[in-house]
Amino acid sequence: MLATNTVCIESGGHRERAQARRDELVLDHLSLAEGIARAVARTLPRTFELEDLIGTAKLALIKAATRFRPAEHPGVPFGAYARHSIRGAVIDSATGKNWPVHISADDPDVHLRQASYTPCHDDAIDRGRRRRRAAEAIATLPRKQQRLLSLVYGRDEPSVAGAARAMGIQYPGAYWMHGQALTRIRRELDRAA
Repeated sequence: MLATNTVCIESGGHRERAQARRDELVLDHLSLAEGIARAVARTLPRTFELEDLIGTAKLALIKAATRFRPAEHPGVPFGAYARHSIRGAVIDSATGKNWPVHISADDPDVHLRQASYTPCHDDAIDRGRRRRRAAEAIATLPRKQQRLLSLVYGRDEPSVAGAARAMGIQYPGAYWMHGQALTRIRRELDRAA
């Protein structure tokens, strides 16, 4: 005799649809993954293999496509969602080889530089000027955007999602605020140049 409270649910092809959606996202965004890997590779010493970075970027793309739920990220296109994860994975793979990470406030992209690099005096002066200009541009932002940037690019460097949790705001809003802040900083830096 069967128990009356037992429920049998057929998958109804859910897994197949989810895999098909994931595969479609991956195929549509392969160039994004490769582009990010190439951009990071240009900032690395030549000892890094581009193919390794591209492989890491593609794996991160697959993971992002697997985790992406449009209902949980309303209005956020997949490319914007995946970009952060892909870049983070590529940088993590490079920093895992004991190369220090240097985040430049005047450029939102992450630059990886070899530890033995010692700039000349003129480079140090120019870098100081860029930092001052970036600090001035950041000071023009609303306080909430300043706080978000200080969390994302501060000492602990959490992801935008981690910073959103720390601030008690939704991830899509934090992601949008992050992009708006960087756009405004770029505009201020272009004006100062």
